Amino acid sequence: DVPVSKFVLTQQGGKKGLLVNSRNICASTNRATLKLEGQNGKEFNSRPVVTNGKCNQKKHKGKHKRAVR
Repeated sequence: DVPVSKFVLTQQGGKKGLLVNSRNICASTNRATLKLEGQNGKEFNSRPVVTNGKCNQKKHKGKHKRAVR
C-alpha cells in the first residue's frame, strides 16, 4: 500500500473519446462524485470539480491576420 496525495485522469474526448459531455461544462461549475475505499477499510468521499482543461483558454477569432511579405 502506498498513500496517494493526487490523482489526475486525462482522456481524449469528443467524437473519438470514450466519454462525451451532454452539455457545456464550461458554463458552470460541475462536480463528480468520488468514493474510495482502501484495503484497510478506510473510506474517502469527495466532490471534485470537473473541467475539460480548455475552459479558461482565450479564443482567437482571426481578426488580426499576419501580413505576408
